[in-house]
Amino acid sequence: RVREDVETVLDLKPAFLVHMVQATDADFERCADADVPIVVCPRSNAFFGLTPDIPRMLGHGIELRLGTDNAMINTPSLLREMEFAYRVARMKGGVPAREIFEMALRGRRLSNPEARSGIRVGARADLVILDLPGGPNAFASLVRASASDVRLVVSGGRSWPAPAPSVRDASMIRGRRRSVARPTR
Repeated sequence: RVREDVETVLDLKPAFLVHMVQATDADFERCADADVPIVVCPRSNAFFGLTPDIPRMLGHGIELRLGTDNAMINTPSLLREMEFAYRVARMKGGVPAREIFEMALRGRRLSNPEARSGIRVGARADLVILDLPGGPNAFASLVRASASDVRLVVSGGRSWPAPAPSVRDASMIRGRRRSVARPTR
């Protein structure tokens, strides 16, 4: 297994690093000191027999983001990635389900570093409505959601009722997001 020198990589001033499944505690400390986020892709790593140590990375104060990695290995589904990340983290000591959800939200900053989550007056809506069971831990239900739980997707002010748009529709959604000037009814 190949383990690259983190110092050499950090000298390049990256916006983020990916995977870090072979990293040492010293590597994690260096990433935390450099304030460089790490994108973890647990399903992709598992394909190669590896798993990220999410609790350990968080313990070093690293900002983690969740990614789906390579579409040739896994279907790019953030819902499936959240569930798998939650399970992998439990195998290594566990983290709150809310943290896994936050990792997924932070992932959008990969393409837009200034992106912020939330709903604001006058902003175009990007949201997903899910039909989930009630219970004391809404975030645990959320990170275990599946595509069949999706009831509505709103992106750039346009809405798509279930079933949600396919991955092939993603480029169309991004293109329309820029051109939509009126809210949906």
